Amino acid sequence: MNEQYEEILQQQEQKLEKGMELAAIPIYMRNSIMEYVLRGRPVGHFLTAIFTSNLSEAVARGDDQNLCKLVDYVKLLYNDAPSACWGNKERHAAWMERGGLRGIYENAKPTV
Repeated sequence: MNEQYEEILQQQEQKLEKGMELAAIPIYMRNSIMEYVLRGRPVGHFLTAIFTSNLSEAVARGDDQNLCKLVDYVKLLYNDAPSACWGNKERHAAWMERGGLRGIYENAKPTV
């Protein structure tokens, strides 16, 4: 991976970290979110529901701390996460298949 892509990944990671901090996303959820966005790693049922925009499933799966943050999760995704990684089941599955941002950049063809 070239330096330009590494820099983009670092910027996205910083943006996401700042967004999670500002939204007061529970600390124990942050690593899963980061790993999913950057590497396409699977997440638990609650975050899967969040990333696939399945409100009823998110409410059924969330603990008390996460349930009161539902609006903040949506704002975080809308403002700080790549739009290709969330929204519906197909996008979620494709994101994991591609290996997140890192996988996308590692498989990108260099520009001349």
